[in-house]
Amino acid sequence: MFNNKIRKALGMKPVSETKTDRNGKTTVTDYFPDFSVKEVAEYREIDGERVKDGSHVVYDEKGTALSVEHYDSGKITDSTEYDSDGGKKVSKFSRGKLSEVTEHRADGSKIINDYSDGYVFKTRVGADGQTISASRLYDLSDKPATMVMSKGTRKRTYVKAYINGFAIGETIGLGHAADPQKAAESCRQNTLYNAALRAIREGNQGRLEEITNQALKQKQLLGNEDFQKLVQQCYEATHAEVAATDISKFQAAFHQKLEESGYQKLTPAAKANSSLRKMREAVGEKNETAVKTESNEKSSPTVEKPNRQMTPPAVERDTY
Repeated sequence: MFNNKIRKALGMKPVSETKTDRNGKTTVTDYFPDFSVKEVAEYREIDGERVKDGSHVVYDEKGTALSVEHYDSGKITDSTEYDSDGGKKVSKFSRGKLSEVTEHRADGSKIINDYSDGYVFKTRVGADGQTISASRLYDLSDKPATMVMSKGTRKRTYVKAYINGFAIGETIGLGHAADPQKAAESCRQNTLYNAALRAIREGNQGRLEEITNQALKQKQLLGNEDFQKLVQQCYEATHAEVAATDISKFQAAFHQKLEESGYQKLTPAAKANSSLRKMREAVGEKNETAVKTESNEKSSPTVEKPNRQMTPPAVERDTY
């Protein structure tokens, strides 16, 4: 059979080329009709069967790589698909199963998809590198999931609840070793979660969005001590009025008390600390400026001036 150099000179169509190196790795190269490389794949014979082992690259007719895959003894480990607009999709596999997909956009933003137990956690990152939304849970049909992810043993189970794809709080430990100190927080999460499930069953998308917004606002306040006190107070007040065995009534009463508590006016701890830090930095800058001014006046040539008192720099007091 003629090799492709001769076939090209004779005006014939190219054929696939196969080469095997001394290590037993076989490289198969396919060509476009114009003899430009179309596909290159590496194989190895294992137990009498030829399986992919190494790289597998697909090109367009201009010689640009469209996709690159890597295999280890027949199992794919990672792949990259390139878009015409400059973006790309990078996939990672664990034991041949998809574990992570990162979608790189041409503008520099990206979406990281982390697959686990039939669901995918999506993290969106802006072109500036800032996280827009972290670990939002979706099902495999790309629909935001409302569910509880659990793990552990029969005696000790840890659960993390999601509403409309968003985690609504820290992981809660339940089971025989339940922490009484987490009772109010567990009630808060369960109340939101069950309310979201009812909205989904009723097909009430507006109510689901309302519950989602409440959950996200409350999550922002989890580090705020005043919010924690309100949650505890509402929990204890509900206990005093409603039997805990009537779960639906108990959660409804707790939810109403918390919504009427005024927590919506509270500021997330991070923002409060940031405001306090900025205030202190501003005070420090004023003091430093005043000290430099006073120092300059002392070091300048002596000039007869009317006798006057120096006014100390004003110091703002913390209002927190």
